[in-house]
Amino acid sequence: MIVGGHATSSTIVLKHICNLPSMKFCADALMAKFCIRSCFLPAQYLLSLLHHHHTVYSSLVSLEKTHLLSNLPPTLKLRSPSAVKNHFESIREAGFAIFLQSNTQVLIQACRPVLGVDPILFLPASRVERGRLIRWRMGWLPGKPKECPCGSDHTSHRHLLDCPLVPMALFEQLPQPDQDQIHRIDFAITSLPLSSQELRSAYWIPLLTILWHIDVICNPDGDYSHETEHAAKWRADSAIEATTSPLLFHFASIQFYHQSIQNIASTIASIVKHDASTLPTTASIVKNFFPIVPAILSPIFTFSLPIAAISRSSPNMSQLLPANCMQSLPAELVTFLTSMQSQFNALNKLPSACRVAASQRLFSDKTGPDGFEYVYIPCSRRITHSEVRRSLRTLGVDTGHLLDINFPAHGVIGILVHVQYLEEFKSQLASAKVSLANNFDPLDPKNVADPKFANLSVFGLETQALVLQNACCLQALKFLRSHLSGWIGLEEIPVRPVAEHFGLWNANGLQPCAITDVLNHCQSLHMLFITETWLLSPARLLTSWSQFHLYGSPVAGNYHGSMGVSLLVSPSCPYAVTQIPMPNNYALAVKIGTL
Repeated sequence: MIVGGHATSSTIVLKHICNLPSMKFCADALMAKFCIRSCFLPAQYLLSLLHHHHTVYSSLVSLEKTHLLSNLPPTLKLRSPSAVKNHFESIREAGFAIFLQSNTQVLIQACRPVLGVDPILFLPASRVERGRLIRWRMGWLPGKPKECPCGSDHTSHRHLLDCPLVPMALFEQLPQPDQDQIHRIDFAITSLPLSSQELRSAYWIPLLTILWHIDVICNPDGDYSHETEHAAKWRADSAIEATTSPLLFHFASIQFYHQSIQNIASTIASIVKHDASTLPTTASIVKNFFPIVPAILSPIFTFSLPIAAISRSSPNMSQLLPANCMQSLPAELVTFLTSMQSQFNALNKLPSACRVAASQRLFSDKTGPDGFEYVYIPCSRRITHSEVRRSLRTLGVDTGHLLDINFPAHGVIGILVHVQYLEEFKSQLASAKVSLANNFDPLDPKNVADPKFANLSVFGLETQALVLQNACCLQALKFLRSHLSGWIGLEEIPVRPVAEHFGLWNANGLQPCAITDVLNHCQSLHMLFITETWLLSPARLLTSWSQFHLYGSPVAGNYHGSMGVSLLVSPSCPYAVTQIPMPNNYALAVKIGTL
């Protein structure tokens, strides 16, 4: 169902919104239709003859015992394909009703409670917008909870309803569910029309804009520069579209957010401007235009918020609008504009004390010792990185000073801090009655608990512990700022795979004198792995390349052996290669560089 999906992928939701029956039901339905057709075949047909002359061996007897066939009502018109199809659909609908009553999955309960293709698969929308609707239904948006950029909670369905990074004015335009336990976004998606020929829902643009915000929050590394307008594929009805098209055309040319706010203000001013020669009253103009104003202004404010956050400046709507303009607007529209203004003002709040201190350190001389050190503390159970940070914040620790958190062994948490913050961090842990694992050694071979290394010698376990610790340090470097990670050479970080410089050759018997010709064709390789060498100890190959051999086993009556693996390393190879002792006689283990 899902390419690359794992065992817990939300395939149930995907099958439901696509209206795909289970494979078992499809197989039973096909067998039932086959048996029904066979009953009405002419007697001279081959299948009818075989069935009547060899009834004992006929598969039709066993096929007729399937669930669908054994429960056919006597009044069903079997000669009518449509009647048979409708009967099978009724059975499927009854099964789905029972499934809904017994199933407690939140995602499936949030979908439409009827069988049918979900409208989000065919309503007019761009590929990216439709992908967000489907990902929300399947629970892939917001996905696995992580720290929200707002800093107040993690990215859960519950938090995103109140997240300050998502404009509350957008949620106010969604339909309100009757029950509190129903998520507003799920209810809005379920309430969409069943056909693209119907009028577009008034909340279609706010809904797609909310999902855009959530995608930006949960996947900040994505490219959203191409999304300049939401819901462009599904226009409103002709009457409203004719009324709003000049405004939409006007807003489409806006390049900077200050200019867009001024255009919004001028548009509102023109709406409420009284012209006795052409328009009867200001109140009637506002009444006619008010239903479309929030839908037009929402995308503009939505795209203005990220730009305002970058420029750290907020427009003042009261200054941009003409005098007495706000008094002429309906109370609902004033509330809408005031909400937008408050969101802009929130972006212009004073920087935190941590940001001020960081800026001050940027323009000051270095003082005190320099370096980094891991602090190890015990842990009573398995815990995630976000749980560690959240728990430490509860204990009064400034997690902004924590450069890395890893789990080097079972029941131990490693926290990387700067040496100038080390004593303060330890004192905070001591005040919270958190003990330190002072005797923990990350290079202790006992830390290697993976069962696949159970047969290694003590030396092999020590080597593996070093490899694992080095990998943890290199992984931490990827998330540190460049001026912090400069104490380790960048050449030690594997920035791209080295597999393109590897070669593999199944020799089926390697003559030592023939290796020169082989290596002449491998000048671009750093390493060449050779299997089935059939070499016996202490044979060596005549080459300047470094050699690592797992010799083969002797064969009675032959001058060569069987099996055998060899690794040849070119003199130009930039990586240090060392052999790791292995008790297995069928595997050659080597360590390449810092991998």
